[in-house]
Amino acid sequence: AMCPYVSDVKTSEDGSKYLYQAVQVKLDGEAVAIIYGYVNLKDLSNAMSSNAFDGQLQIYVADGETGDLLVDTWHNVLGNAYDESLMNRKTKAGYDFNKCKDDLKNNVPGYIAFWSNSAEEYMYSYYEPVGLNRWMVQVAVVESVVFARANSIRNVLFTLAILEAIIFIVYFVYIVSKVKKEKRI
Repeated sequence: AMCPYVSDVKTSEDGSKYLYQAVQVKLDGEAVAIIYGYVNLKDLSNAMSSNAFDGQLQIYVADGETGDLLVDTWHNVLGNAYDESLMNRKTKAGYDFNKCKDDLKNNVPGYIAFWSNSAEEYMYSYYEPVGLNRWMVQVAVVESVVFARANSIRNVLFTLAILEAIIFIVYFVYIVSKVKKEKRI
């Protein structure tokens, strides 16, 4: 059995941010070794990816205590989730960045839909606790990708409605002309 340990974010002398981890190796219930390692946060973001939504899913991991981002697969710079420029972004009706901020601080899962300046459209996002330190994982997808299937279904239904209307009109004209012919005879 293994018992993992992951540190909070540590900053090296050159300003790079790291996570240190240790795994205790047990044999017959007794610790026989400890494996140590570290990962640069920039490398961690580059290593994370998802095939969901055809690879267009963005992944973030934030420290709920400080708001610092540990992983950001969308931007090249790790920012802070509590940055005022984020808090002032437009959200869809029913969503609020202050609630999101409170959820992150209190390790509570939730949803938010907000305007992305990078994508120039709304992003739909879900976040929940990682179960490690006070970290939260957040996944986000742009609106055009989220509703791509719904939009294609809507277009098919719209096309079918137009075809049905055309068939109805043709049938109606046919019936009216048939009734007129019968009345003349």
